[in-house]
Amino acid sequence: MSSEYAYDDLPAPPRFQPSPARSAIGNERLRWLLDLWNSKIATFDIPHFTAIQPADFTYLLGHIAIIEPLHGGEDFLYRLFGIHLTTLYGTDYTGIRASTLINLHGGMVVMDSYRLVVNTREALLTRHWSHVNGRLMCWERLLLPYCNDEGGINRILVASLPDGKSPKP
Repeated sequence: MSSEYAYDDLPAPPRFQPSPARSAIGNERLRWLLDLWNSKIATFDIPHFTAIQPADFTYLLGHIAIIEPLHGGEDFLYRLFGIHLTTLYGTDYTGIRASTLINLHGGMVVMDSYRLVVNTREALLTRHWSHVNGRLMCWERLLLPYCNDEGGINRILVASLPDGKSPKP
């Protein structure tokens, strides 16, 4: 994880919490999603990617990104970028590589969180502040790895929700 984030203009540095306890998650929808993910673990230590069923979490779909690790986690491809996230950011990142966004505010936090999930094979809770279309926002994110038939990580489901601490526009 990079130790040098430019957060001089932010209220707090990013926080990463691997294998979060349910009680550590502030948002009830994210707690529910962690419970769902845990219930899908079968053959391997993480759920199989076919366990990702959008019908299981339709009310969160707009806040979901599905990430595909590339080259063992050197880069990541956004396979899906939810409509609520697209609306907030003003861009649909579906089909975009995360490395092309590294210079955007919060880009290193995002890349480091994806790499941490690939390296640890654990759920990850993050909280970080970022500027989104000129607005300062605090995010609570839950990152959940899924595996392929051989047990390698081939998807990361990321649910991103403003945590309520963001200043009102």
